Amino acid sequence: MLRRGLQQATVAEIAAAAALGKGTVYLQFDSKDDVVDALRQRYVEGIEQAARAAVRRATSPPDQLRAFVRSFVIASTSDPELHHLLFHEAGVDEAKAFAPLRVAFIEVVKGGGFPATNIDLVIDFTLGGIHAAAITVAHLPANRRARAVSAIADLVSRALGAER
Repeated sequence: MLRRGLQQATVAEIAAAAALGKGTVYLQFDSKDDVVDALRQRYVEGIEQAARAAVRRATSPPDQLRAFVRSFVIASTSDPELHHLLFHEAGVDEAKAFAPLRVAFIEVVKGGGFPATNIDLVIDFTLGGIHAAAITVAHLPANRRARAVSAIADLVSRALGAER
């Protein structure tokens, strides 16, 4: 799918790349779209697990917030071509697809007691900003990404009123 694009790829090619028979793929999935949906779900679950693990390792609410943001940006920019395929090329609603991350972010913000007055608006605005910034980070040279990721995390932290 990454080589030929989502529209051109066939279930037979997907099966061959996974060293499976086409029939085996159809035992689990009804269509190519179902395969892509499952890949997208697994992709988002991986980002969520990484973000939650980063939050658990942090010791204070501001550090948990920054850890969540850093982990989210790093995980969602680690394979820009796959991200593009699963979301942009597939034409899915990213807000719906990333709903588990929104829930996890709400838990971090509410748990940290940050002085945001309209949590839902702040969350949506912040996640949209993180997503837009992640696109930029994905295209930076590797030696500039870590600094950019930290700058995004610090910006979100300041926007939510987190103390360092």
